[in-house]
Amino acid sequence: MIRLILIFTTFFILDNLLVIFLPIQPLVGQYFIIPNAFLCCLCLFTFYDRGVKYDHGIKSVDYHGNKAFVFAFIFGVLYDVFYLGSFGIHTCLFIIIVFLLRKFLVPSIPINLLSMIALTSGIIIFEESVVFFFATTILNLNYNFTQFIQYALFPSLFFNAIFMIFAYPILTRQFKNLLKD
Repeated sequence: MIRLILIFTTFFILDNLLVIFLPIQPLVGQYFIIPNAFLCCLCLFTFYDRGVKYDHGIKSVDYHGNKAFVFAFIFGVLYDVFYLGSFGIHTCLFIIIVFLLRKFLVPSIPINLLSMIALTSGIIIFEESVVFFFATTILNLNYNFTQFIQYALFPSLFFNAIFMIFAYPILTRQFKNLLKD
């Protein structure tokens, strides 16, 4: 469990460190890249979070582990407090994302690099669109949805897909080891 907490904490901090230490913003000019390392980690972990059920002394795997919901709530609160400054948006979004993944996609999607890149891209589109909607509603930004898609969403999807290529083998190995325990 300690190793799992360290993995999630590392990817939570990595979201901010990628913005600070990688020179991605000056290289791309007017485009804005939003790293979603934690969200990639949470989506992949949702597929590996399986509760163990004992039926008459026989160990069987059940798809109803609750660790993903706990991590979604805790790190959603931390994400709201440290990165966004408002309370509740990421907390609710992360829990909704885990619920939707668990309910509809975990039993039917295979766990491989291509499917995880496609899945995290769809989740990032959903999450960033909701955050954009709340930001434009609450803060009254002078930024329309077309500009958001062109200057923020597409570059972010491209960056996060490349990030997932590097993070997928590491996370898969760690989550498989945790599943064996």
